[in-house]
Amino acid sequence: MHKAGDYLNVMFSCIFVSDKVYETQLINSNFANQIIRIKQGNTLEAMKELDYKDRIDSSQHDFLEAEKSHDQLFYYLESSMDLFPSEAFTFYRIFRPRLLLQLHQYRLQDLLSSNEIIRDEASKLSSELSLLHKDFKIEFSRSDVKVPYQLEQTFLNVVDPETAYFIQKHCHYLLNERKGLVHLGLFTSENNLIALATFSKNDLSHLDDVLPLSVNRDSCIVLSRLIIFEMAPSNTATFFLAKTKKWISENMPEVKIILTYLDPNLGFNGTVYKAFNAKLLVQEVKKRYLYENGIYVTDREMINKYGTSDIHKLKNFNTGRIIKESIVPLLPLKVFYWPVLNSIKEILSVQNRHFFSQPSNLTSDSNGFNFYKH
Repeated sequence: MHKAGDYLNVMFSCIFVSDKVYETQLINSNFANQIIRIKQGNTLEAMKELDYKDRIDSSQHDFLEAEKSHDQLFYYLESSMDLFPSEAFTFYRIFRPRLLLQLHQYRLQDLLSSNEIIRDEASKLSSELSLLHKDFKIEFSRSDVKVPYQLEQTFLNVVDPETAYFIQKHCHYLLNERKGLVHLGLFTSENNLIALATFSKNDLSHLDDVLPLSVNRDSCIVLSRLIIFEMAPSNTATFFLAKTKKWISENMPEVKIILTYLDPNLGFNGTVYKAFNAKLLVQEVKKRYLYENGIYVTDREMINKYGTSDIHKLKNFNTGRIIKESIVPLLPLKVFYWPVLNSIKEILSVQNRHFFSQPSNLTSDSNGFNFYKH
């Protein structure tokens, strides 16, 4: 097991971003002209011309407003990069999704009508991240400099919790730690850590009813954090996931499948999981993000702090803090899964074209969630 004191060679260049990362990722290539017009300053005019009629069949499930809002939000973010402090690009891989989390608490029309909100949020976030990383003793590597190694020369090893939590709090956009059953790292032959995966206990009771019949909650684990450092080759994620799958099959024989969440509201599209041949299990209707004094907080943080993540209960508590929820309508979260053993693929003939509502309080074990056929 690798411990915190062994990591003088840990490379935190995962928080750098190459030019490719902040190139606009078009959801539909037909919108290229709108992107150009936005960059020329015609943001509102371009937004009005976007045609969403073919994007989602609202008769199946009405996420049209959320889809439209996020197209606008993503385009606006890319067109506003000149407003960001220069140091933001030092850790842009964290900065971008974290900024998107912050922006969801504002009305979209307020964001599009003025640059003040995004400039202010970008400035505060950049200062926060700069302060967070000021004590790093390791020089950041340039994002265009690659470590001279082959993936075949890497090895997998367990990472101790202290080190894993440190990396999570500095190199993942949620900026907090996630407890895990095991933390696995991918290392070069020079002992440089280039990827980290945290696998946690499956406490997602609200997913019980959508698991295959031969799989129960205790035979699933959750990939709760995946961090791929920037210097790693482009196919590191799928290579690493395959390594972790093999390790789990050999060391955790009780585990049959692995689950993970993907949040499209932050621009994530699931390319890594799809390349790894992961399958979509369900789409979970996410109702809101939570904010405490204007700062995004996870449901788990609120549960640990106040015993609940129910927004109505939180507002009634005398916390002395301002608790509010997001305003921009949200797209459903995607829950992916993959079997640990290829021999059990046949158990996963589960219908994966459903939407269901996320419980208002994750501490609840109540059933009766609403399912919708896609």
